[in-house]
Amino acid sequence: MKNIIKTAILGLIAIFLTASVQAFTLSIHGQVKDSSSNKGIPGVVVSDGQTCVVTNQKGEYLIKSDSETVFNVFVITPSNYEVPVNKNGVFSGYIHVDTSKKKNECNFTLKKRDTKCDHYIMNYMGDPQAMSQRPHSIEACKYVSENLRKINDSQTLPVYQTFLGDMVTNEIHVPGKAEFFFELMANCGGQSFYLPGNHDHIQDSKVYHEAIAPYAKHFGPYNYAVNIGQIHYIFLDDCAWGESPTGKRFARGLNKEACRFLQEDLKYVPKDTPLMISMHCPLTRSYNGIFYKIEVGEKELFEALEGRDVHFWYGHTHDYTNYPYSQESIDKRARGVRSLESHTVGRCGGGWCCSSEINQDGVPRGLVEVEVNGRQLTWRFRSFDKRYPDDMNIHLPSRFKDSNGEADKHLYCNVYLWDSKCPKPELWSNGKLIGKMERILSGKQATMEPLYAEMYPQWEKQGIVGFRKEVPKNTQCTHLFGILPPDNIKDGEVRYTDRFGRQCIQKVAW
Repeated sequence: MKNIIKTAILGLIAIFLTASVQAFTLSIHGQVKDSSSNKGIPGVVVSDGQTCVVTNQKGEYLIKSDSETVFNVFVITPSNYEVPVNKNGVFSGYIHVDTSKKKNECNFTLKKRDTKCDHYIMNYMGDPQAMSQRPHSIEACKYVSENLRKINDSQTLPVYQTFLGDMVTNEIHVPGKAEFFFELMANCGGQSFYLPGNHDHIQDSKVYHEAIAPYAKHFGPYNYAVNIGQIHYIFLDDCAWGESPTGKRFARGLNKEACRFLQEDLKYVPKDTPLMISMHCPLTRSYNGIFYKIEVGEKELFEALEGRDVHFWYGHTHDYTNYPYSQESIDKRARGVRSLESHTVGRCGGGWCCSSEINQDGVPRGLVEVEVNGRQLTWRFRSFDKRYPDDMNIHLPSRFKDSNGEADKHLYCNVYLWDSKCPKPELWSNGKLIGKMERILSGKQATMEPLYAEMYPQWEKQGIVGFRKEVPKNTQCTHLFGILPPDNIKDGEVRYTDRFGRQCIQKVAW
């Protein structure tokens, strides 16, 4: 009996030791150097996407990692150093980890900025979605790249840009597909950051690290951060593959790995530093500002953000919504956050079903341009298609039919990035105010965008519509305004001043 007990105890000890070894089977070490002095840089944060450590006085670091869940190691670039990018301007401040080796030496060299970078542009774009089976999708990506380059070349400030997931639609594991995407986007200018969307995972995988492995191979880190000027940028994968309580492919929220990285990263970020957090799936807004159901990581997310100023940037839904929360309107789950604003960005290449010239909320192909000046942020919409103006689009009276089939005599204005802090657009004629335009709402604080609903049947006849036949009745627009002009008014101008004081004026006549 004593031998049996002894054997059992030894077996348990062996299991415990094996588990302990397996938990930290990988050692990653190296040095972060300054490119000009060739000396180590102290105080730089280095991460494997879960654990964050700081370099010592010699610029050296050591991370103990789990070989089954680590793909890359990267530097969280300090603001006084340039963000590392490759020849195409894509973030490259990472090194692939060889998990077949117990020890990895990964050294980094950073270039010090010549001057501070407090004033710059950060563009946000949603869902490029290059897919080889859909030629119009490929053409849309080419169109985005060409027109993004034109806008970036016109800027006088340094330009960065974030693509908010869904780069390679369901094909990221297919050889050559990721490379094809990079080729499509190679000449867009600026410096680019990517993050994974739900279509950037292996769709039929049940295990997260299997699902994300091709993305990690081709695009690098999927939970990472950089410092640019006085802003801290965080990029997270919020498609928790294999963790949905309802049996879906993924859960909306942050898995344990993403939560751990967020918590570790923010240890080294001062509380008063503004955070720009980019993810794919919206977590904190729906059309009326009510939070989505966050299936995993909700408690950890908002605990990490307690007392901080946060802007969330999302893609996924192929429409545009801004929602600034007050302490009275914010969901009780996020009451500890000092300030919070949610931005959802539509598909940069237009509506997915046909890669059309507009998204399902009527916003054209384009991007959200954020001008960062110190800690001050201002933003506007920039259209790739010059048939559609920047900032807003006007629909003239009698352009559409009403519900009775009669000519709709309203004048409509789609203010792409309108939110509750913005004034309403106004109709003026002969120097006089005719009236303020009223927001058009129906259903869940949104309405159908009339131009998209009108154009969709045309695309269907041309055979370029995708799989969502129900899209017209499901289109949602939260930023459409209308007014019924007096019968004697046949021209004038629509005036709109955004929340930052920028005035937009469009002349109209009908």
